[in-house]
Amino acid sequence: MDSGDQLIPIAESLPALVDFRARNSSTKIFIDFAAPTTETPRISFQEFRGLNIAAASSLHSLGVAAGDRVALLAPNSLIYVLLLFGAQR
Repeated sequence: MDSGDQLIPIAESLPALVDFRARNSSTKIFIDFAAPTTETPRISFQEFRGLNIAAASSLHSLGVAAGDRVALLAPNSLIYVLLLFGAQR
């Protein structure tokens, strides 16, 4: 087990878990889209954290606030994952 595979403490939320992994294993792959048409098929925890914060900021600028319900209808994609996690941040 290398340092990036250390046990992860129970996180209070998915964004907190992403933050933890971005700090402790930033270069490890968070998600890998194997489809050859995907523009960014491999995203590390550190890259995902930055994209996730940007997605959350975009939602916030649209008026989404803590406690709001957000519906998401999208194909399986990086954008779907970003918005799913961004809505929780």
